[in-house]
Amino acid sequence: MPNHVHLVLRRGEEGLSGFMRRLLTGYATGFNRRYGRVGHLVQNRFRSELVDEERYFLEVLRYVHLNPIRAELVRNLEELDCYPWSGHARLVGRIDDGWQEVGFVLAQFGATATEARRAYRDFLAAQLPEPEPEFPQVGVTPGPEDWQVTPRLRRGREAWANSERVLGSREFAEQLRQALERDRPATAADGTFARQLFRRILEALRRRDEELGPGTAGRRTVSLAARAVASYLAVRHAGLPQRAIAAAFDVSPPTVVRDVRAGARLLARVGLRPEQFMPAPLPHGPRARSKAELLKTS
Repeated sequence: MPNHVHLVLRRGEEGLSGFMRRLLTGYATGFNRRYGRVGHLVQNRFRSELVDEERYFLEVLRYVHLNPIRAELVRNLEELDCYPWSGHARLVGRIDDGWQEVGFVLAQFGATATEARRAYRDFLAAQLPEPEPEFPQVGVTPGPEDWQVTPRLRRGREAWANSERVLGSREFAEQLRQALERDRPATAADGTFARQLFRRILEALRRRDEELGPGTAGRRTVSLAARAVASYLAVRHAGLPQRAIAAAFDVSPPTVVRDVRAGARLLARVGLRPEQFMPAPLPHGPRARSKAELLKTS
């Protein structure tokens, strides 16, 4: 589109924020180099909707790919077939630059590529006489049978902000909420969890210091090392947000960023493993334990 882009993505373990950061930074760098400009290219943070794939995937796909026609960037499907700035041209086989996943989408429409492309194009054409649907739009509340879930959906360090929503049924949103509660520590105890983790690591580092001999490290040095390791484990392994760690240790967010980097190196250098503090594997994502379980055994 003239001033924004719509992407339909299937998320992996990395999370959306890291992917979008690399994508937008890479694009802005290339654009600035190509046109001899400097400075910011993208104005705001991206906004996203988590979509119930079984229920809304095809409708969202159709909404995104019909946008150039509705915005009068092209006049009809024939022109859209050759429009280079949309994934539609790749799905119908007019452009093949190798970067877009087309197999998964075409498999929703037919057993062969020819059959699937014909059915997919008919699927788009069937919507053209109709007004633009409301539910796929970012920031539009879903219908009465759906459930808007905004507040505290996080994965790793990713926060869901602004008007981001879950687009799906009540059952889908409830399953998501339960999965997040099961897979990550409860947000209400983030600070307590980080401080308990710090104390356990501090004790382990002091024992290591004693093994290495008296006077090898001062008390403050060991404490700073424990904070760095605790920050690393809390952010990278337990999925806590950096702002919670900053509040727990009364430091600035940039300090947490530095501690996370240093903590990974320190942990390896002293011969300790994350599993010694957070041994229970999660079904998805990094290894972690629930706060309640950690606090009970500390």
